[in-house]
Formats: sequence, C-alpha cells, structure tokens
Amino acid sequence: MSKKLMLLAFAVLLPIPAFGAVNLGTDPDLVIYFSYNDEFTDMVMDQSGKGRNGTVEGEITFEPLGLYGGAAKFTKTSYLDLDGPSVPPEYIPTSAITLAAWAKCENTGDHHAIFNARANDSTWLVHPEFRSGGNFRWLLRAAGGTGMFDIQAGTVIWDEWMHYAGTYDKAVAKGTLHINGEIIQTANVTAGAEIAGDWGLGARVGYNIDNARPFTGLMDEFCLFTRALSQEEIQVLMEGIRLTPAELASNPNPAHEANDVSCQTALSWTPGEYAATHDVYLGTVLDDVNNASRTDPRGVLVSQGQSEATYVPQTPLEYGQMYYWRIDEVNAAPDSTIFKGLLWSFATEPFAYPVEDIVVTTNAVSAAGSGPEKTIDGSGLNENDEHSTKIPDMWQATPGDETPVWIQYDFGRTVKLHQMLVWNYNVEFELVLGFGFKDVTVEFSADGETWTTLGDVEFAQAIAKANYTANTAVDFAGAAVRSVRLTANSTWGGMPQHGLSEVRFLYIPIQARYPEPADGATDVSVEPTLAWRPGRDAATHNVYFGADASAVTDGTALLGSTAENQYATEGLDLGTTYYWRVDEVNDAESTPTWEGAMWSFVTQEYFVVDDFEGYTDNVDAGETIYQTWIDGWTNDTGSMVGYVDAPFAERKIVHDGRQSMPLAYDNTDAPLYSEASRTFAADQDWTIGAADTLTLYVQGKATNAPAILYVALEDSAGHAGAASHSNPDATLAVEWQEWQIPLSAFSSAGVNLAKVSTIYIGVGDRNSPSAGGTGTLYIDDILVGRPVR
Repeated sequence: MSKKLMLLAFAVLLPIPAFGAVNLGTDPDLVIYFSYNDEFTDMVMDQSGKGRNGTVEGEITFEPLGLYGGAAKFTKTSYLDLDGPSVPPEYIPTSAITLAAWAKCENTGDHHAIFNARANDSTWLVHPEFRSGGNFRWLLRAAGGTGMFDIQAGTVIWDEWMHYAGTYDKAVAKGTLHINGEIIQTANVTAGAEIAGDWGLGARVGYNIDNARPFTGLMDEFCLFTRALSQEEIQVLMEGIRLTPAELASNPNPAHEANDVSCQTALSWTPGEYAATHDVYLGTVLDDVNNASRTDPRGVLVSQGQSEATYVPQTPLEYGQMYYWRIDEVNAAPDSTIFKGLLWSFATEPFAYPVEDIVVTTNAVSAAGSGPEKTIDGSGLNENDEHSTKIPDMWQATPGDETPVWIQYDFGRTVKLHQMLVWNYNVEFELVLGFGFKDVTVEFSADGETWTTLGDVEFAQAIAKANYTANTAVDFAGAAVRSVRLTANSTWGGMPQHGLSEVRFLYIPIQARYPEPADGATDVSVEPTLAWRPGRDAATHNVYFGADASAVTDGTALLGSTAENQYATEGLDLGTTYYWRVDEVNDAESTPTWEGAMWSFVTQEYFVVDDFEGYTDNVDAGETIYQTWIDGWTNDTGSMVGYVDAPFAERKIVHDGRQSMPLAYDNTDAPLYSEASRTFAADQDWTIGAADTLTLYVQGKATNAPAILYVALEDSAGHAGAASHSNPDATLAVEWQEWQIPLSAFSSAGVNLAKVSTIYIGVGDRNSPSAGGTGTLYIDDILVGRPVR
C-alpha cells in the first residue's frame, strides 16, 4: 500500500503499526553495515552484528559531519578491505541482494565504485557505480561471468549527497536501481538466475579489486542485505538505519544540512531514551561545536541541563551563515552520565534573494547571439561569481532609432528591492574599447507605468579579466519595485557600442513564502494546518482559502486574519483542489499590504480501510491475517483466508506494498457461497470528507471457476447492503482489477455509512446460492474515499 495514502484519526481504521516503523537495523538479512558514526583510523566496524569489519587501505578519514552522524572521506585509490575469502557463504547475497549507500562524489573523471567483489573463477560479480559520464550503474553477474543485467541510467549530481540502492530478487527475476528513493530503471532477469556465490578474489568498499574505479568523496550509511528491499523500505533506509544508541538525541530540526533556514528558527530533537536533561551546543565554527564540553565550552554551550527538547536562540541567527550544533544527553542522578551527541549543521537564509523570472527588453539593436537576456541568465559566471571574457556570455548592442540606449528589467510582480549588482562589459580588450555603461540613470516603477528616478550612477568599468566580479552596487533601500530601467548616458569608450555582462537584483522577502502544504501538493490531509514562512515585516496575515480559485484571487474568500504564521482548517472534502494565499499586513509600513501568490493543493482521495501490510505470522499475538478476517472455519462458508503454513499472507502477488490477502473459495458444497468478513473494533464513519466510493483491488486466476464477486457492508444497527461486480468473470482476471463501488449502493439499502461495523467480501450468490466451483482470489488495498474528478 502506498505510504502516500493517509489515515485519518476519526476512527481506528487499521490498528496496525506503520510500515516505516520497521527497524532495518535489526533485520536478520543485514550482513554489512557501516554507519561511519564512530571515529576510526585503521578499521571501520561493521554494525550489522555479523563482524564484517573493513580494514582501511590508503587514506580514508573520519568526517564528523556526515549526512547521518559521521561519514568516511575516501581519497583516490583508498578502500575498505572486507577480506572476501573469509566471508561465510550465508553472508554473500546470491538469490537476493540490496546494496545501498549515501554518497557525495567528486567529479574526478573516473568511475566511482561503491563496492566490488570478485569470485574465484575471476567473475566480477557486482558493480554499483557512479559513472564518469554522469549516470549510475547496477550490474550483477552469475557464476562463470554470465551477465544477469547491466543497468546504466539516472543522472549524477556531483558534490551533492545522493542515495544509491541496487536490488535483485530471484523470486521475481528482476533487478532494480533506486536513486534517492525513486525507481530509476528495472531489468528482467532469466528465471532462477543467482549471483556468483563467492568472494574468493576479494571484496572492497570504494575500489575495484583490480585497482580501478576509485571512489572519491564522502560515503555514509553503507549497507548490504541478502534480500531485496521494497521501494518503501529503501525510502525508510534513506533516513539512516540509525543504530544510534538509544541514549543519543536524534531527528534534528532543522534537518541536518538544511539550507535557507529561517533566522528565527528554534532547534528541536527527539530526546535520547534515558535523557533527563540536555546540553545544547550551537556555533559557527565546526571544531568548536564538535569538541566543546562543559569544562571547555568554547563559547558554544548555549544551554546546559535544560529539560525541554527545544531550544530557542536568545537572539535571531545571522543571515547567510553556516551553523553547527549538537545535543549532549545527560542521564538522571546519581550517575548523570553525559553522552556526546552527533554533529549537525544547517545554513540560514540570506538577507536578500535574487529576483527570478525576469523579462528584459531594450531599445537598442543587439548583436546576434548577444541579446539582453545575457545579462540575467548567468552565462559566463562561475561558482565564485567571476565573469568570463567571452563575447557570447554578454549583451552587446548598438543604438537604434531611439537614443539614449536603455535596458529594462520587468519582474512580473512587485518586490521590496534591496540592491542591484552590476558586472559591466568584460571582453578581453574592454579597457581599450570601453563598450561598458558609464554614466547611467537608474529608474524604477512599482506598477510598470509610473517611473521614479533613483539617481544617476557611474558604473565601474570591468577589468577585462576572467576573474571579474561585480564592482557596482546600487542600493534601492527597500523600495517597492516591479520594473527597473537603466539608461546609458555614456560609455567608457565613447563609442556607439554598448554592453553589460550581468545584472543581478536582490530583494527582501516581504511576502509569504514556503507554503505548507507545498504548492501543487497532492494526497494532503483533509484537516491540514496551513503554514508558511512569514514576510520580514509582517505583523498580521490575511488568509484566503477555498475550492474556488477566482474567489481566492479576488479576495472574497477570506478565511481569517492571524498573528501566527499558520492557520488550522478542518472538514475538507476528499479528492478536491483547494486554493489559498496569504497577504502580509503591517500598517506601520509605507506599503501596508503585500499580496501573496496563490497556492493550491489536492486533498487525499482515500482513507485506508485495510492495506494488509501489518499482518504477521504471530498467532499467539493475534496478528495473523485470518485472525482479523473471519473465514469459513468460523462462518461455515466455503472460504479460507490466508495459507495453512506461514507466511500466511500472500507475498508475491501484491498490488502495492509487501502483502495481499489470499482468499480461497469452494462453492461445491453447502452453503454454496464463500465469504470473509472483518468486524472493526470501532464503528467506521465513511461519510467524512464527502466520501462516495469504496475501492478495492482484486486479482484471480485463469483456472478459477467463474462466480459472482460481491462486497457487503453492515452497520452497527444490523442494516446490510451488498454490491456485486459487473463482470461475471471477475474471478478469472490474471491482472489486478480496480473495483470502485459507489457508497450509495449500500446507503440505498439502508446502511448507515457513518456507523459501518463490518465489511464482507464474498464469492457466489449469498441470496440465491447455487452449486459452483473453486478458486483463489487475491485482495489488496481496500480504500474508502472520493476519487479526484
């Protein structure tokens, strides 16, 4: 069942733990796990419990600021030796595998091997790689060197953390490459194929056995399983296996390595299991925060012995600054042991942001390939904001019929403009040519019609070198600006040619931004709390909201005004698009109201009735599928839920997730129909969110006997109603069939949909039974809701 489908707490529809709660760190199929959280020199300890430690060869160093705790920094040609010949056969994946790691690779021009192993017969049996060409590779080979598949797909982003996961499962004969939790490509494999089963010639992390394809960069959370994890499990894995000791703080907020964090942010975390108090370290120097203590606070121990798991800085944080922080957990007396926490980091928001989506025009005649858009497209700028001397990277023009030459920038919205930065024309001979603007009249408009002169400014001449940075800054002092016009009264050479390299406008974020739910979000709860980052000067916030976009646009859908940057809603309809905007208000400012952008989201279509994911094989705990879904053993019909032997749920034929419900039917004997039912612990309200549809997924077999398929509901007062599938051969379908049933089919029979107590799924005709045949169905993903229309 997709995790995107959300459960509303109006009643307990499915009293089973969420799948994401599974602890992959204790998975018996985890055979190697390097968290890199502990400092190391000669050896990295395996935390899977299997003892497969990695011996450091070359220069691999501990990096305290990894993605989840520490990380390993691999220099070129360094690797971890896993002593392949000594690895027991049961720890070597053959019929199934998952190999995963977080990696931040440098673009060295080489392929980067995350892991490599070679069998005694010289088979190169596994290749998980970041490729020099900018894609990924996931390759497996069987004994004798027979290729099983070779996936080369996806796009590498160098010098950024990316999560790599490759899987293979013999049971389904399929290999899959996952990048950042998404399936990039799958490959079908010959049935029964197995990966070569020995590492006799070696196994390494970070370097091929033949000393090729050196991994260079940072690696975190390396793990190897002898089974294929599902996509949902891999998405859980991305959050780190987190074998972090229970005594340590976890789940930092702001998240580790978060960017653009509000300077008004508070720090919060999940406390360690035994913590009585917390010591908070916060500062801008990594070494200070990492090494400080109560006896050596280094000016970064900002709170000692606090009881709350939240810390609010006494003053706002600085703009555009990298911060490091850690939480030491302190046990209660008498021992009061201090457990040093993991090191985390985040970067705060800049004071001003570049204006984007600018439209630029000019009255001059631009040279071919060097139009005015060259001044806003970043062409010619490197990562240090140094501009090239290449002509195609700049705007160059001659006067047209109208003089003097001007260039105009239209933002498409009104912003509080902070500053304009200018890179003047910077060709190699600019000091001789002098095409760059010199004496310039700067004008601006708040509405695109009425213009105000900011002043006459001399633009500094460029230096005609490739390390040229902006050398003219014009202060707009927070004026409300929609358009800016630059009129060149002269150039540095007095020649008719005019030019600029780049112009950047920086605005102060005065409007509401970063909406939650995000703009365009889907599967949003029907009781969302609207939240946003407030504009810098906002005193109050006017919130407009509704399903009518025009009412939000024209301001007639005012939900309310609030001093907080959030607003709770309730009672929304399922499967519906809602629109909203926030206007920021401060009557003390020259512009008292800043109208916000309109955002939208779509509410979830369904609630989960049963996705069959939470059932186990634990009979004693009452967690099996047949202990919840009652079958013929109890109701004396011809049904049987689950299998006789564990696993009791179906694990291969599934619509989504890991499990479905097998439902065998035998209508050859009385009562000549087969039925399974589930009675809920609490009555279900299936009217919430304007729900109007019951949906479930059904698959049969070609060898099944054809029979009527039906669903019935019963309310707490005993009123019942049933609906039959329109296809009399539905039991024969060999692919998953979505079956949508209007809830009106049950309410018209007298069922109170606000008090649903029992659901029945049956095969045959319960009202007029007649002898039939046998077969097996698979049921998955029972949902109630309102599909998007």
